[in-house]
Amino acid sequence: MAASKNKTNNNSSHARHNKHQKTAFGKSSIGARIGTLAPLIGVLAILPLLVRLYTYDSGLQYYDFYGNTAKPDIDVFLHCKMVFFLFLSIVMACILIARLVIEKKEIRFSKIFIPLGAYALLALLSSIFSKYQPYPWTGVYEQFEPVFVLLGYVITAYYAFLFVEDSTDITILTVALMAGTFIIVVIGITQVFFTDFFQTSLGYQLIVPKSLQAAYPRENMTFEFAAEGRAYLTLYNPNYVGSYVALLSPLFLMMIFAYKNLIFKVFGGLFYVFLLFALFGSGSRAGFIGIAFSLLMLCILFARKNWKFWIPVLSIFGLTCIILIGYIMFSSGPKVIERLQEAFSTGQRDPYALTKIETNDSDVVLTWKGNDLHIITDADATTFNCIDSSGSLLPLKLSDDGNSIIIGDERFADVTISALQITDPERIPAFSVTAGGTWRFAYVNNSYYYITIFGKLIKYENAEYTEFLDKHAALASKRGFIWSRTIPLLKKNIILGSGADTFIFEFPNKDVLGMNNAGFNQWGKIEIMTKPHNMYLQVGVQTGVISLIAMLAFYIMYLVTCIKTSFKMKTHNFYSYISGGIAAGTFGYMITQLINDSSITVAPLYWALIGIGFSTCLVARKENAEVLQQNL
Repeated sequence: MAASKNKTNNNSSHARHNKHQKTAFGKSSIGARIGTLAPLIGVLAILPLLVRLYTYDSGLQYYDFYGNTAKPDIDVFLHCKMVFFLFLSIVMACILIARLVIEKKEIRFSKIFIPLGAYALLALLSSIFSKYQPYPWTGVYEQFEPVFVLLGYVITAYYAFLFVEDSTDITILTVALMAGTFIIVVIGITQVFFTDFFQTSLGYQLIVPKSLQAAYPRENMTFEFAAEGRAYLTLYNPNYVGSYVALLSPLFLMMIFAYKNLIFKVFGGLFYVFLLFALFGSGSRAGFIGIAFSLLMLCILFARKNWKFWIPVLSIFGLTCIILIGYIMFSSGPKVIERLQEAFSTGQRDPYALTKIETNDSDVVLTWKGNDLHIITDADATTFNCIDSSGSLLPLKLSDDGNSIIIGDERFADVTISALQITDPERIPAFSVTAGGTWRFAYVNNSYYYITIFGKLIKYENAEYTEFLDKHAALASKRGFIWSRTIPLLKKNIILGSGADTFIFEFPNKDVLGMNNAGFNQWGKIEIMTKPHNMYLQVGVQTGVISLIAMLAFYIMYLVTCIKTSFKMKTHNFYSYISGGIAAGTFGYMITQLINDSSITVAPLYWALIGIGFSTCLVARKENAEVLQQNL
């Protein structure tokens, strides 16, 4: 009887395996599977590797916050990835349409994609009605994440959910992911320990097209983070290395438990360690936080029923920590520690001396140490009157060198005024005020204007801000300041946002005083905020608060499904381990997005893995139900 029962169990197990080998559209051979999965292979393995110089006209010179540069703008890491991802998205969309319309096949669907569809619709509508055309469709400087990319994210998630159905599909994608990750990690090693690959002759030849090599010679091709000895891989910024590591490392860790093949176990462990080395090389604070939360999610998913799971996990993690501590002590450790301390600094700032600038028709008003100073000049900007908030005329005198005017009032003892000689092409009546910095103004057509660092005349705009975050502007490496100016933008972007990739136009980049006070003034040039360093604020502003809610609803439904499935598993199997690793990775990624932005460098992998993870989760649930039914 025992032998007969064992035979029955084996047959049932074989039947279950065959059941999961069946696919919705009849793919069976390895070649057919690879063909169908090719777009996902491109997303997971090829897209992150792309680096290519691209020159273009950003069109930003027409905006007050940008310079009138005659040179073209350049991009190395983002545009090529955007183009390739759009190509893959089109391929996936065509395959989906072909399967549905031409072959008239039914496609499986899940209700969790309803809020994701709502997010896509709102992103599209926000871009259609955006006042910042054509950027929602073309992408913008230092971002290149237009609405077509956002729609591609949705297509990628659904495509992965639809076509990844069994262990063979998962293994094909895992091998591709390992191949791409290996190349990226090797590049990272050169950036930390050797000569940055992109600074070598071969790297230069791969990056710069021959037609542009004369204009951009090798000696001029330098990268900011390479000079700092930080790993940025092929991902443009070390911050994105943190998101990349938080997303992928739990999956590689869970390969140790999912696969019976020793080679996969070894490679899973090695890639987990390699990614942690890349994280330390980058110094990404977001990555450290993301890793911690991904491990917490693994604990929630597995430790409840399987305490033995943590014996090898903690052993691996402990060994890794020992290696990394050694790395800190003998390499760039002090820099890493300083950056971590800086990231978690929440100290309240000292009060700013100059807090407000106004350019009115009648005067320029500066708020200095809580006191309003009204400055009035003649038509030639050669004589001045200064008045306080009560309307009293303040005494003025020439400085000892005769080049500036000093205010004879102790409230404004540190403020001086000087006439300027500016021609464009004729002389412009202008003057400068030294008050915690130098601020230039012009008197043109009976009105006062602020003169930007680029020589543009603008009516100064003081940005609305959140008081608490403004007082803690240094929070998370000055992100407190950026968030303090971004949160007020949400209330005007509730239903429809400003349009995909348009944050640069919504953010008060003309509030030079606020930027200067917060320390965003390097190399004598005011920085331009192209992103909020928070994906949730980024989505809320660009595609609307409602679209943000829809996106979060999709992710929460996905994560809850994974947690419930893990809790119900009688025994964990290949699918539940892979599903859990992806769920933990996406959770770590979502945590990093609190201080990082969505970027074409890493976001496509996140959306692809969510689709793969959700499909794998459903297979794990189905297998568990069959096991329970068999044991009745």
